[in-house]
Amino acid sequence: MDFMLASVDLLQARGRAFLEREFGSAVPATRYEGSHLEGEITEAIAVLEQRLVAQCTFRGPRWLWKLRNSLRQILWRDVEELQSSVLAGWRQIDRLLRAMQRQEAQFAELRRSLDLFTPRADRHPLEPVAWWDEFQRALDARPATESPTTPPIEIALVTPWRTRCGIASHSAYLVEQLAGLGFRVNIFARYEPGAGSAFEMRVRRCWRNQDAEALRSLIPTLVDARPRCVVLQFSLAFLTLSQWSALIERLVEAGLPVVLICHHTRIPREPPLGGSAASLGKVQRVIVHSRSDVDQLRALGLESNVVLLPQGVPVGSPRSRDDCRAALGISRDVRLVMTYGFLFPHKGTYELLQAFAELRTTRPDLRLLLVNAQYPMPESERLAAGCRRFLREAGLARHAALMDDYLSDEESRLLLGAADVIVFPYQQTNESSSAAVRGALATRRPIACTPVPIFEELSTVVHRLPGIRPEEIASGLAELLDAPERLTATVDAQEVWLAERSWPTVARGVADILHGAMRETP
Repeated sequence: MDFMLASVDLLQARGRAFLEREFGSAVPATRYEGSHLEGEITEAIAVLEQRLVAQCTFRGPRWLWKLRNSLRQILWRDVEELQSSVLAGWRQIDRLLRAMQRQEAQFAELRRSLDLFTPRADRHPLEPVAWWDEFQRALDARPATESPTTPPIEIALVTPWRTRCGIASHSAYLVEQLAGLGFRVNIFARYEPGAGSAFEMRVRRCWRNQDAEALRSLIPTLVDARPRCVVLQFSLAFLTLSQWSALIERLVEAGLPVVLICHHTRIPREPPLGGSAASLGKVQRVIVHSRSDVDQLRALGLESNVVLLPQGVPVGSPRSRDDCRAALGISRDVRLVMTYGFLFPHKGTYELLQAFAELRTTRPDLRLLLVNAQYPMPESERLAAGCRRFLREAGLARHAALMDDYLSDEESRLLLGAADVIVFPYQQTNESSSAAVRGALATRRPIACTPVPIFEELSTVVHRLPGIRPEEIASGLAELLDAPERLTATVDAQEVWLAERSWPTVARGVADILHGAMRETP
């Protein structure tokens, strides 16, 4: 393994030397650790794009698009395959090298296409391309006594992937962590134009939301793949109860262990559950996220295969409120209230606007920022238009704003870190837990939530508002804003809560559940 890591370091070093020599830009040196190599190559591609555009006379977007995608096709796929190889052993690396040889024609074609826009007359920007030759020589020189590592456990994950969805984000964190625990996750994702790169490794898009024919492709694709275990991200937003039931029945018939991660336990009684509850009873494990989830499933007759495991939280080192405000250009003296998450009616965004209008009458220094990305659904678009209309008609357009663009986790944490309090004014929902509130907790800022079941497990780390109506939200926020010492009283409890639910901790629990499910299936 040490020799393999040295070989990876050699590949990285050659890539950095090439970028520095050709474009005068340094790429930070980091030793390979999990997904760090992927991040480094992503940064290298960004450097190539920026430097080539800066030095070329032709700056057309069509050429830049072709260059970016050509680079990603050549580099990104190899990097992902290389990461798998480190886990799988030398046999997988040999397969990688054969794939590299097949891509030589693509390198040649890329060089020919770039000849039209060569940034320097004396040398080509992609020469010399000798990284792979040196990497091959390093592998050939490996000790004969080197023994292969244990191959990773192949599992399948049915989930939305790389799209605007909280469950998609949940899956991304889970896949990253499981890769370091001896698993190789193959994604069976829903089909969405523009969701993710066409060159994604181990991703098959083979079903659509609420499509009557959704299972026609998904079931045979899963069964033919023969994974050691199938993990289903269960949500009624993806498939109907009858479709989930049919999928589970077919997988069980094929002898595949099934683990279900349940994001909806408050299942409607109409249409009657009938065989759906029976199907859920046939899976090896049903993972739920709160005690109320356990009670809901027990009421349906499901108990022996139900496992309580909290949702993971991306825990990092938070920036202080003043640092975030300095980065964003926000005054330190303004009192700033925020909310966060996708823009849906049940999340109470409109009710928070009405509460803010009431608070502004006695607190002129108060500001409101709605960090609520629009979801690609008509009701989300209508709600965004309604919120903006309310701000105009109430004369609050200079004191409150709706930011409905989809932001990365890093951008979201920077914004939320500048808040005095982050509010989750949810109304009623069938969701079992909120990914948005977990993302907000990672900033260690004070959180205020309405008293609805989805927030029950957060009682020690958030402030509970007295109700869900606008006037109740307003009165609860007024009490918190007038008592700064009370507002920050949950900070220590947040740290403990986050440590218990960090993604590495939760992923180890999922790994144990997967091993148990596989042991139970012949």
